Amino acid sequence: MNENTSPPPITIRVGYEWTDRKQEPKAAPPQERYKFIKDATEVVIAEVVKRGASRKGKYALYIQVGRMRAMHGSELLPRFRDLCKNTDIVAFDITGENPNVMLELGMALAAKAETPGRVYIFKQKTIDESPIPGDLPGYFITYFHTEQGKNKHCELKLKDQPGFRAALRTAVIAIARERGMWGESGWIDEDSDK
Repeated sequence: MNENTSPPPITIRVGYEWTDRKQEPKAAPPQERYKFIKDATEVVIAEVVKRGASRKGKYALYIQVGRMRAMHGSELLPRFRDLCKNTDIVAFDITGENPNVMLELGMALAAKAETPGRVYIFKQKTIDESPIPGDLPGYFITYFHTEQGKNKHCELKLKDQPGFRAALRTAVIAIARERGMWGESGWIDEDSDK
């Protein structure tokens, strides 16, 4: 990084199945799960931004949050390999055990294997849920579930919200320190124009 240029923003991307082709019984729709994970991530970002306001770094703290996705007309595997390599923190919703999501998760685990706290795995607990795939039980999986909310509306809730928030906050702060960003703050929501 050149002395005169600011570092790139901290990037967080969420991977999830985007179709309801093989919906797990009783699971929330994929878009709703994505929004839930993204919102939970943004709560942590807001905490980091608030804490960072009193820390003076050389550069401003900027964080991008968006989807893990390939572009139409591009080769998917090279695109995801580059996304995994160039994205600081990735989160995957494996609720439907979609083959594409599982492949992307494997690529992310391989790309981020040397740095703990850079890959997060989410799964919705349902009545008829399928077991965790054989290679994943050793990884920390953040479960979420549907809970009856106010006005009889069902809401998604994290099972270990404090643990997830602490782990993600620690990872974001570590990256911010590495890049000299522990000071002014803000974040970019890649989905804000949608």
